Amino acid sequence: MTIFLRARGKVQVENELEFRALAFALQALAAGESGTRTYRWFSEGSGTYAVLEEYADAAAALAHNQRAAGLLARLSDTVDITEIELYGEIGPDLEAYAAGLPQASVYRELLAPPATA
Repeated sequence: MTIFLRARGKVQVENELEFRALAFALQALAAGESGTRTYRWFSEGSGTYAVLEEYADAAAALAHNQRAAGLLARLSDTVDITEIELYGEIGPDLEAYAAGLPQASVYRELLAPPATA
């Protein structure tokens, strides 16, 4: 089942160039991953950035995080992540990952309408 992730963060002016270089490096890495369907960065122009990610399943999301671990560690030195949202049936491993991030929220898909009385 597809997994979606949206994260937002604030970059200080002195970190802007390094952040952008790392964001593009992550995007290039994701482009070569078979389980990564979407990996795109956006900016509102004031140092606030968002990334939208889509993975074929939880295993693909975890595989991306493992391959990108070095870049993600460097990126975290340049940006204050304020919000992370995960959408879908994320499974226990991705659930544990999200539980370790205080800014993360998990949204599970509504798979059936409510029962009627």
